[in-house]
Amino acid sequence: MSLRTYNHTETDLAFQWVDKYFKLELIIEISGDDEHDIPASEPSFGKEVRYQELRLWFLAHQDKFLPIWSEF
Repeated sequence: MSLRTYNHTETDLAFQWVDKYFKLELIIEISGDDEHDIPASEPSFGKEVRYQELRLWFLAHQDKFLPIWSEF
């Protein structure tokens, strides 16, 4: 099995994806988490905007990211 190397653009995209993925913690803040005793709450306007921005970023970059992800 030959290991593929990734160019700077692909590596940068992966790091951006990870950063944005961790910012999605706001989903737990909004939906709650019974396991960690976090109650659901109504999202503030700012959190709703942030969620929509993250969602749009993931959708806009999925065609570039999925081929990389599929190799793992």
